Amino acid sequence: MPTIKAFGHGHTFLPMFFQSLILLQRDTMPYLISFDESLEIVHVIYAGIISLQERFQAVEEVCGSYSELVPLKIIVNVRELKMQLTFEEQQTFGEYLANHPGLANARVAVLHNRDSNPNLVVDSTAFQFGYTLAQFSHLKDAEDWLLGK
Repeated sequence: MPTIKAFGHGHTFLPMFFQSLILLQRDTMPYLISFDESLEIVHVIYAGIISLQERFQAVEEVCGSYSELVPLKIIVNVRELKMQLTFEEQQTFGEYLANHPGLANARVAVLHNRDSNPNLVVDSTAFQFGYTLAQFSHLKDAEDWLLGK
């Protein structure tokens, strides 16, 4: 089992399969950032309603904690995200991602449910501005893409 460390709020969490349970119990933190040391992949898991400011904060935490990773490989899990941002806020966040210097060398896999991607406007806007990302509905496929398999 890979070693996974969580950052962002000074907590250490259990392996990935328990993290969704922790997210449900922790209503003060709408996202979780963890690092899979064996694959050198950062995981950002969004759950529930997340404000634009909280999304900016998550990006800053990832860039601040993992700036030494080149390329920075990120899986953004939006399966449990409840999108409440306006269309304009989603576009703003997409442009922010594409223009963030800490993400210039990042490869991002967005993990969503097969039938829907609540992050579609953000992803499309970021991609149009040159952000490297791909869409997946299976974790293993996202990891393989990030690892170049």
